[in-house]
Formats: sequence, C-alpha cells, structure tokens
Amino acid sequence: MKGPATRHDWLLLVGISLIWGSSFMLIDRSLQAFTPVQVACLRILITGLLLVPVFIRHRAALSRTQTQYITWQSLFGNFIPAFLFPVAQVHVNSATAGIVNSLSPAWAFLLGLVFFGFSFHWLQLVGITVAFGGALLLLFHPHSLAPTTHSALLIVATLCYGLSSNLVQRYLKRTHALAIVSTGFVIFSVPALVIFLGTDSLSALIATPEMHEALAYVIILSVMGSAVASAMFYRLVQRTNTLFATSVTYLMPLVALGWGWLGGEPVGFRDFAGMLCILGGIYLLSRKA
Repeated sequence: MKGPATRHDWLLLVGISLIWGSSFMLIDRSLQAFTPVQVACLRILITGLLLVPVFIRHRAALSRTQTQYITWQSLFGNFIPAFLFPVAQVHVNSATAGIVNSLSPAWAFLLGLVFFGFSFHWLQLVGITVAFGGALLLLFHPHSLAPTTHSALLIVATLCYGLSSNLVQRYLKRTHALAIVSTGFVIFSVPALVIFLGTDSLSALIATPEMHEALAYVIILSVMGSAVASAMFYRLVQRTNTLFATSVTYLMPLVALGWGWLGGEPVGFRDFAGMLCILGGIYLLSRKA
C-alpha cells in the first residue's frame, strides 16, 4: 500500500470484522449439536460446494504454480484453523476466542520480516504495539481467561493465519480473490469429506431438531464466514498490505464483546480502554506501507 487506506479499504475491513467477529458465536451454537470435527468438516464441505461454480470459472486461468501456492495458503488459512477453533471452543467462550485471534497481525508481522523479507514503517511498529496492547487488556479480563491448552490451540491457529496472509501478499497478489478462495476450499473439500464420513455424521444430521438448528448455523458460518469474508479478506490483502489486512483481527474482539454485551455480559472501563487502543493502533497501521 503506497499511501493511506482508502474508504473502500476501510469498508472492507469493517465488513470482514463484523462477519468474522460473529463467527465465534456461530461456532459456539454449532457445537451444541455437533462435535468439533463435524463442525469443521461441514464448514469446509458446504463452502466448497457453494464455490464449485466459481472454481470452474477461474480454474483455467490458474497456473500450476499458482494452484500450489493456493493449496499451501488454504491449508494454513482455512483447513487447519477450521479444526483448531471448534476444538478449543469446547472449553473457551466465543469472546475469548475472538480476543486471542487478534494475535494474527503480530504473527504476520514477524513472519513477514523473518521469512518474506518485507519492510515496514516505524508507524506500523507503533500501531501493532498499541493495538496488541489493547488486545491484551481485553484478553486478561477476569471473565476472559481460558485454559492454557485450549488457548494454545487458538494461538497456533493465529500463527497459521499470519503465514497464510503472507503467502497471499507475496505469491498471490495478482491472483483473483475468488480464484484463491474457491480453489482452496474445493481442494480441501476432499479430505474434509473423508474425515466427515468417518464420524457418525449422517445419522446425526437427521437425529433431532437441535441438529437442524445447528446445521443452519454451520451453513451461515460457511456462506458468510468462509466464502464471502475470505474473498473480501484476500482482496483487502491485495489492495493494501498484510499488516493492515490482518488488523481485522483487532476489530473482531470488539464484535465478539458486542455479542457478549447483548447476551448480558458486563462491559467495563477496561473493555473501552482496550477498544480505544485497538482502534488507534489500526489507524496507525493504515497510514504507511
């Protein structure tokens, strides 16, 4: 990004934040009837089926090298995190998952410097520090602390996100965003189907009305959280830079806290202070590339 983020970039950032910030709540609702593995497999399968027409349209324009990079990017950006988050959220609430997810820009920053040779402006370093500090204020809220093991799973997922976004920025910057998201999900629909058929999934889907309700949440999660938001995110990475695009994960805790507030959870001074730090840090991240 050669200058400040445009209005279109900010709209993309906010839109992705609203969708992905709600995904943790949708995962929680899905887990009321399905196992974590079933939620992950269904999410990938539904998204892959939805994107088959898009994949057919764009596949001819992709080279073998592009397809290889998309496969690696989707492995770390979609497949692995799709399993890690539901497994962790059996014991971690959705607000905490959203807060831990805000580590993604830090990983993107570090991986970009060490392995991808990306340069940075000092304002970006200040911005990521301020935003990360705000995330810590929210994370160490008395009601937000999570079991160490399950928090570690979430941290691994954010590491995967950081690697994925760097792969898009470095190797797929000129590849159509819809080609990236459709190809990745269609490819990984195959292993997801194999794993899914290894569970008691088929009988579970027709067992109870609760299963039908949970399936509806998974479908919303797949359509909006995976297909639509992923395409928006890859487009934002291409238009701006990895740091600004991954700063979406700093806004997601605000959405997660908002859902918690609507559900009757208390929101205090620490929450507002953390929100202000996050917003200020993202503003600094957007000023320079």
